[in-house]
Amino acid sequence: MLPYDRDDPGNVYTVEYRTPVGNDAAIKQGAVVVHKVHRIGQSYYSTLITHEHGEFDELTAGTEWLRFLNTNIDGGFQYIRVKVEQVHGKSHSVDLKIATTFRPDICHDKEVRITLQASLSLISHGVRSVCIERNRTTTQGDVDRQFLRQAFFNMSADEVKESILSTDENGDGCDVGYVHRNAFQGDKACVSEDERASIHKENAESHLFLRNNAFFNGADSVGT
Repeated sequence: MLPYDRDDPGNVYTVEYRTPVGNDAAIKQGAVVVHKVHRIGQSYYSTLITHEHGEFDELTAGTEWLRFLNTNIDGGFQYIRVKVEQVHGKSHSVDLKIATTFRPDICHDKEVRITLQASLSLISHGVRSVCIERNRTTTQGDVDRQFLRQAFFNMSADEVKESILSTDENGDGCDVGYVHRNAFQGDKACVSEDERASIHKENAESHLFLRNNAFFNGADSVGT
């Protein structure tokens, strides 16, 4: 998941690799698509943005998707770039290079950074400065938002730990003591039996750990 909204961690881009098997058997070749998850009211919706404006821009080997987010106060740009390095047809997998300069704590170009002064009316939460629009008084809401922006990544409980021994590219099977992970259709990564059991258990229980219970309350739409 690739966050793009400094004030709502639930607003993210997700990257999906679709292959011409199962429900996607009609597509010509394996390709990467990008979804935009965005909040409307109390619910989160997914939009397939690589199919906007009637164009079908699935990413294949050597192509990339670039989205500019905003301009920083210092003139720098925040962006997300997803590049498909290589597609592995036999293993139904893909190598991606993902780069992002998203920084939720950085002020945008139309804002100013105001240093907080000691005040009986404001609870600082340890925040030393806030990003606000020009010619406006700092409020407690500004301080609270800046605190959450600065803690944006620290509050994430997601950790990725790889324990793959190898990948069975040729269909010869895994080395002794290792098995196919089978985390998804066509997954031929070789892991220990304990690792595979753990992955299958996590997949079965994934619905229990959704932070946003209103997530995907609606059909997948096409557009921006």
